[in-house]
Amino acid sequence: MALINHIRNVEAQRKVLAVASGKHVAAGHLLWSYTVGTSPAHNIYLLHALGRGTWLGAEGVWFRGLNIPASDYQFQNGLQTTPPPYFDTDVPHFRTVTLAAKLPVGVGEADTKNNTPDGLTGIFKCELFPDFDENGNQIAPEDGDIVGGFDDPLDEDYFTYTANPARVYAGWYFKYAFDAKRNDFNWQKWTAWRDYCNELETVDYTSITGFDGFGLTAKYYSGTAFDTLLSKRVDPVIEFNLSNGAPAVGIPTDNFSVHWEGKIKPLYTETYTFKIVHDNGARLWINGTEIISNWQNDGQSPAATDTGTIALTAGNFYSIEVQWNEGGGPGEFRLLWSSASQTEEIIPPEVLYPLPEEKPRYEAHIAFSTPTSFDEMERVLLLVSNSIRQDVDGKMEFMCIEQRTSTFDAAEGAGHILGDKITISRTDRRVSEIRNVWEAKFGDLDSQYIEEPLSPVTIEVPELVEAAGNRKIYGEPVDLQNMTRWQARKVLQRIVDVAVKDTVVEFDGTALMYQVIKGDEITLTHADGGFDAKSFEVVEATDYSPESTADTRKFTLQEI
Repeated sequence: MALINHIRNVEAQRKVLAVASGKHVAAGHLLWSYTVGTSPAHNIYLLHALGRGTWLGAEGVWFRGLNIPASDYQFQNGLQTTPPPYFDTDVPHFRTVTLAAKLPVGVGEADTKNNTPDGLTGIFKCELFPDFDENGNQIAPEDGDIVGGFDDPLDEDYFTYTANPARVYAGWYFKYAFDAKRNDFNWQKWTAWRDYCNELETVDYTSITGFDGFGLTAKYYSGTAFDTLLSKRVDPVIEFNLSNGAPAVGIPTDNFSVHWEGKIKPLYTETYTFKIVHDNGARLWINGTEIISNWQNDGQSPAATDTGTIALTAGNFYSIEVQWNEGGGPGEFRLLWSSASQTEEIIPPEVLYPLPEEKPRYEAHIAFSTPTSFDEMERVLLLVSNSIRQDVDGKMEFMCIEQRTSTFDAAEGAGHILGDKITISRTDRRVSEIRNVWEAKFGDLDSQYIEEPLSPVTIEVPELVEAAGNRKIYGEPVDLQNMTRWQARKVLQRIVDVAVKDTVVEFDGTALMYQVIKGDEITLTHADGGFDAKSFEVVEATDYSPESTADTRKFTLQEI
């Protein structure tokens, strides 16, 4: 057995560890490997460094697409004090998250020195974070009990997994920001931000006009009678060709059952024929009517084919339920449709919509795999949570833009507010804005492997498309890290709304307006612009003088 060091003299200075919040697919960096046995009856053992800090754990691990059972990999968070499993001579890497794995017999080249065994990947719930009350005391997240006072060091025994933006920000601030102090925060505002992000909202993609579908809610169970829920995700299509493998990470190869639910939107007003090709039990309901029922589970060879028909109206949403049980042997299951105008095909994701679901307003599933400044970490976190940061009386305050309310009403004739200087400018976006379609780039948390969505989330501005001769012009996709389509669309909509608003107001105000700062929302009424209580965001609020008694300030407002 030869122990191979895979990072020595291979640009080791560039092998940096990830800082990550939330849920991610990660490979990390291969540190060591060794082989036991002789090819082809050999096993390869791998040790990967995944990231920095303390992570919760792995949801699934695979090597080049091959699922690794949980019994053959060991995850260690960043607080380990003993050598990692399979590598008992390795020095513990405190603060380094590691994954040790044994590959199946014969998988990978036995000579790992000359054939680097790249390809070990997993889905991980990442960094653990502290929580606080409105006075800045550390609390236990599960019950809110105080576990550390304002001046006490943070106790990592009470760190928990979360993707809440407020907790992520505070955790990273106290770990990575220079000279961070707890009295830097307005904790009342921070807890309001945290709680707002945690509030549940109903995610229903059928409520968005013109939004393409992307699959059905899938629940995978052990046992053929939906015995124990093992996994939940969105499947873009129902197409499992004949295979001895498992249908998903963490699912057994036999004796499982699956329940798909959601909505289907037909393209034509016709009678549709639905077909299921299956070797075990199958059922199908459309709009509550069972049109296919063949619920045996002893396997069939060749696979059975069952059909059912129902009349549907184009553009309407109908409930759909599909069930499959796999009792043993090779598994096969496919759902197709056809009609007079629809050629028979696997039902595509564009007409399938998952079940409505309650989800937090905002989550921050973000990662940095290269050296990054805290300012950049802050920028990305606030971007993905539609949030802003303000500095008020020496304290940092945070809020989602939806929490923001108008802090000031400015009206024509109130000279002590607007002063004598007010300029209003408008930009014709049809001339200045070439882009007319915005696209979100993100890893879809609803998909099995957190992949980029097959059909992208985009927002187009019809008047700009028309002005371009009905030609859609895309710019660089906006990187939003990992999130659901629902959150991606909200964040992207905010970016588009700001980008296409064409009114900017500049004016001088007096000291009576010192309570208005950058990031505030104000309401403006003024004849020159035709404004009647129109909302603006303060993008600049600058003193004319460095003196604390400066008489005037310059304000720049952006229409929102």
